[in-house]
Amino acid sequence: MNRVRVAVGLLIAIIGTAWSAGALSSVVAATVGVAPYLLLVWAAVAGVRVMAPRGSLTGPAVLAAAGGLWLIVRTDMLGSVPVPQVLAIFAILGGCVVALTGGGRESRHFGVRRFRSLLYPDDFNVTGRSPSKLTVLSVLSSTTLDLSGTDHEVSEKLVIEIDITEFASRVEIKLPETWTVLPGRILATGVRFEGEFNQQTPVGSVDDLEPATFTVVINLVGLRGRVVLSRCPQQGRR
Repeated sequence: MNRVRVAVGLLIAIIGTAWSAGALSSVVAATVGVAPYLLLVWAAVAGVRVMAPRGSLTGPAVLAAAGGLWLIVRTDMLGSVPVPQVLAIFAILGGCVVALTGGGRESRHFGVRRFRSLLYPDDFNVTGRSPSKLTVLSVLSSTTLDLSGTDHEVSEKLVIEIDITEFASRVEIKLPETWTVLPGRILATGVRFEGEFNQQTPVGSVDDLEPATFTVVINLVGLRGRVVLSRCPQQGRR
């Protein structure tokens, strides 16, 4: 499925490039004219996404898109920029986005479950059995990883690692209140941390741990962000 998605994205980009061939100056002019509006729209959507609950934005998004198109037509925002060239730019950008996101926001590889959020806020819920290692990458975004729905029992003498890498982002990790949470490798500058560990001494090696209960080790590499460790009742099996 990922290969098909990448292929489709590249095909769209190629078609858009071919469409705009022979009119490079028009393409540049269209890009300069459209880019500020695209950035403003992206910022507005990301901001609303942070404030509004998931699944509640479909109606407002449709109304905003309709109003935006109407405003562009009525005020002639694009000026003398040719519409075909604008459509070609959207085709190129759309194809590149589809191709570059072919791996999805979440992936699994050799027992490691990876989550990433780049320039756009996102929430991830882990249910069932969690792998022994999870990684979270958040860049200029807001990311929530919720483990309260897992099926692990408190009496399980297991250890999982959560590796957090963030830049100017807010990362929240939601864990069952009965789990033991320990600090691991921490390399952070200008990162504000909220929450409590069961001990303050960093763990040297996970392999040397002999947990009495289910244990989570948090590793962090960050710059200018905020990391929140939340405890909540476990929704899965206890």
